[in-house]
Amino acid sequence: MMVNNKIWTQEEIDFLKENYPTKGGEYCTEKLSRTKSALSKKVRRIGIKVNKETISELNRAGQKKFQDNRPNSDFKVNVEQFLDIKKPEVAYFLGYFWADGYLLTSRNELRFEIATEDMDMIKNVMDSLGEWNYNYRQRDVKYKKSTSAVTSNARLTNFMFDNDYHLKSKVSADKILSKIPDNLKHYFFRGLVDGDGCIRVRDGKIIGYEITITSTINYDWGFVEELFTKLNLNYKIYRKKHNDGGKSVIIVYSENAKTFGDYIYKGYENDKIGLPRKYEKYLKCLELNKRKHDRLNYNERRKQEVLKLYKEGMEIPDIIRYLSIPKTNVRRWINPIKIEKINPYVLKKEEMFKMVDEGIKRKEIIDGLCIGETTYNRWLRERKNAGNV
Repeated sequence: MMVNNKIWTQEEIDFLKENYPTKGGEYCTEKLSRTKSALSKKVRRIGIKVNKETISELNRAGQKKFQDNRPNSDFKVNVEQFLDIKKPEVAYFLGYFWADGYLLTSRNELRFEIATEDMDMIKNVMDSLGEWNYNYRQRDVKYKKSTSAVTSNARLTNFMFDNDYHLKSKVSADKILSKIPDNLKHYFFRGLVDGDGCIRVRDGKIIGYEITITSTINYDWGFVEELFTKLNLNYKIYRKKHNDGGKSVIIVYSENAKTFGDYIYKGYENDKIGLPRKYEKYLKCLELNKRKHDRLNYNERRKQEVLKLYKEGMEIPDIIRYLSIPKTNVRRWINPIKIEKINPYVLKKEEMFKMVDEGIKRKEIIDGLCIGETTYNRWLRERKNAGNV
């Protein structure tokens, strides 16, 4: 039972002098069975105070106790949605944060800073997760204006820490991906591409497109490689050292880039989650892919026409003029393959022998087959010499 009017003994006073500066009032009231007001009066009279270090430690302990007792729903960003991931927005944020976010564990803070124009495009996603503090800055006139979204949330910080977000420049994202259901994983990669990715297109004489993801020189691409293997994609990884440390890049080209884009942008027209400018680049890839296939199909049709005419005996210069095709194309299509070319004169020779055997007159044969008299006589001699007459 706590008391106020009990006379202080010398033993209690000595206890206060020894323990109050380092352990604080709560500890002393409990040990001495005194009320807080009685304890406060006594320490003022004898002139002792709690050390600054002790005050800081007690404040941290009190804050931790307060945070530990708070329900998850009491935080501005509810950690429950991260512990049991069901929302596409959560998976997308986790991918984007893996690219561009960072933790201040000493302050239990998540900080996510990107270009202001991009933050404006995904602010609906951020706000769907909870309430953030937004800060704006312009580092220099040569840099774009940036916006940071900040939340102080011990439990969410611990969740990120437990899933390697403090090590994301060194380790694979396997832990966090294991928490995301398969039907939502493509949102994680959509966020990753929005943060660290680039979609490039070349639209000219050479049509090409690629998707790259860039990170630190020793970045672990294992989780991306695993996805590419599942999607049956060919890819390249390049690592290049610089004075500032260097970078590494994973790249998929052409059809492989299209397939990766198809995966990450599945359902985008309905959910609208992500940066529109990158989705528009993906649509440009689809357009170029269609044009490329149309061109390949057209060239294949022209190639088959060339091979058909050449096989039937038409000479290359005549094919070029007849089909109005560049000679380089015609020769490229013909040279690598062996075609059993049918000589029209062989056909005419066989037809002439048949007509001779049928008793048709020479003049009718020459006129009918459009051959010269010299050719007619030469073929007859060849036949005679071969012992066929």
